[in-house]
Amino acid sequence: MEKLSRETIEKWTQEHKWLQVAEGANPNGKQITYLTPSGQDVVIVYDLEGNLFGFGHIVQVPPQMQGRGFLGFPGPGILGKG
Repeated sequence: MEKLSRETIEKWTQEHKWLQVAEGANPNGKQITYLTPSGQDVVIVYDLEGNLFGFGHIVQVPPQMQGRGFLGFPGPGILGKG
């Protein structure tokens, strides 16, 4: 099986209407972030020769409140501090 080049993948992303939102360098080569029509973030990583190295999704994690809250529950207490 032949390695996928950046040109082949870019043509495919254009045909499927993926929006490129970021591009940057990484230790392996280049990393490009796309947004699919369904709203999913996809990161595609190319090696130094421009061939596909790997791809994946950005994991969205909700923010977590730090500290102990009222009665041992996480989050800020309703009574404030002090």
